[in-house]
Amino acid sequence: MQSLKQDDTVVEDIDLSFESIKKLKDKTRFWIHETGGNIYIFDQHTGDVVEITDVLSDLIKSKTKEEFNAIKKKLSGDEITENGEFLQNVLDIPDTPVESDETKTKISVLKLNISSTCNLSCAYCFRDKEHNFSITDTSLIYKVINNMVDGFGREADSYTICFNLASEPLLYRDLMNELHTFTKKLQRKIRKRIEIFFVTNGTILTDKIIKVIKSIRKDRPVSISIDGPKHVHDKVRKYPDGTGSYDKIIQNIQLYKKKGMKLCAEGVITKEFPYPLEIIKHLMELGFESINLKPVRQGTPYSFDEKSIESLIKGYDDYYSYITEELLKENYYPLKVLCKDSAIKPLWRILFHSKMNRRCGWGINTISMDHKGDYYPCDSVMGMDEYRVGNVHDGIDFSKFHRDLTCEKRGQCAKCWARHLCSGTCYVNGILEQNDMLAIDPVECRLTKFLIESNLKMICHLLNARADMRTIKTILRINLYEIYLV
Repeated sequence: MQSLKQDDTVVEDIDLSFESIKKLKDKTRFWIHETGGNIYIFDQHTGDVVEITDVLSDLIKSKTKEEFNAIKKKLSGDEITENGEFLQNVLDIPDTPVESDETKTKISVLKLNISSTCNLSCAYCFRDKEHNFSITDTSLIYKVINNMVDGFGREADSYTICFNLASEPLLYRDLMNELHTFTKKLQRKIRKRIEIFFVTNGTILTDKIIKVIKSIRKDRPVSISIDGPKHVHDKVRKYPDGTGSYDKIIQNIQLYKKKGMKLCAEGVITKEFPYPLEIIKHLMELGFESINLKPVRQGTPYSFDEKSIESLIKGYDDYYSYITEELLKENYYPLKVLCKDSAIKPLWRILFHSKMNRRCGWGINTISMDHKGDYYPCDSVMGMDEYRVGNVHDGIDFSKFHRDLTCEKRGQCAKCWARHLCSGTCYVNGILEQNDMLAIDPVECRLTKFLIESNLKMICHLLNARADMRTIKTILRINLYEIYLV
C-alpha cells in the first residue's frame, strides 16, 4: 500500500475509529475507485492518487458505526496499525487554501472585441448579428495596451492579447498586422513577451494573409474553428445564404499545410452530434496537430439540457476508452494532439497537482474591451451594463472588477470533492439561465464531474497496468505552454 506518511516516525495512539473516518467524509475529501482488483483513492487536499487496501476502502465506505465495527473486528493487530497510521497521517494534512491573487497590477490577458462583423452566420454564435459594429477609433487599442503594461498589468510576467474572438479576425488583418508591429516594439521596450492570439473560421486565406499570420504566430499553431465531418460542420457553420463552409476550410487547410504551418482545431459539440471520438478522429485525419472541443454554450437551440447531456456523456465514455487503450499500447500521439482539449485538462490538473478555486480569470487576470473602449471582466457579457467595470479613459473600477467568485462561495461547490479540479460552472451560464453568476448550471456540473471522474479512472487504470506515467507527464508538460496562452 502506498502511504501519504512523510517519514518513519512511530505514530502513537492510532485512531482507527468510526469518528475519524467520519471527519474525512464530512470534509468531502475522497474519491474512491476500484480497477483490476486494486483500490485507489484521490485526496483533494493533497491532489494525490494512491493505492489503498481493500480494508481501508471498506472502512471509509461504511455508513454506520455498527458496519464499521463489524469490519474492524475482522482485522489483525498489524492491519489495524497499518491502516490507522495511514488514516492518521491523512488527517494531519491540512487543506491548503488556493490563493486568490486579487491584484490591481497583474492582469495579463486582454480580449479585444473590436467588431461583430463576420462572413459566416453560425447557428449558435452569440455575437449580435442584427447590429454590426466596428471600432472607429483604433487608437483605443494602443491606449488599452499601454494602460495594461504600465498600469493594471505592470506586474504580470507576460501578456496575451486575444484579437476579435467574437467574430472573424482576418477581416481586420491589416489592423492585426499593425498591432503586431506595435507589440513587437513594445516587447523590446518592456522586456516581456506579448502574444497575439486569434481563432479564424478558416474560410479567408490568401498568400498575403498567410504572410501576416506567419509573422504573428511564427511557429505556433493557427487556431481554426471546425466542428468535425462535413455533415456535422455544415449544419451549424454556414454562410449567410445557408451554404456550408466545410469545403472552403478543407481547401484552405491544404494551403496552410503547403506553407508548413501548424494547425489547431477549435470545435464546438452540440446535441445534434454528441460524439467527440468521431470528431477527434476526423480532425486527426485532416492533420491538426492540436484539438480542443467544447460543448456549445447555454441559450441556443443546439445546447444540451439535463436529458441530452447523457448522450454526450456516453460519447465521452468511448473517447476515454480510446485514449486509455492507446496509452496502454504506448501510442502517445492521441494524447499529444488532445493536450489542449477541455476533456483532458483534468488529467494534467491531477497529475501536476494544480488546484483551482475559480472557474476562469474573471476578476483576476483577464479584461475585455469592446469597440467603444468599455471594459468588462468577460467578453461574453459585453453590452450588459451591470457588468461594465470601466473604460479605457477612466480606468478599471476594481470594486466592480474584483468579486468573490471562489468555489467555496458557490453553494454545493463548497462541499464537492472535485471543487479544486473544477471550481464551479461558467459564470455566464449562471447569468443566462438564472440571472445569478454564482448559480450552478446543473448540465455543465453533471458533465464536468463526469469528465473529472473519467480522468481519475483513466489514471487508476494506467497505474494498475503499470503504464509509463513519466512519459505521459512529459507529453503533457511540454504542451502546457500552449494551453496557458488563453
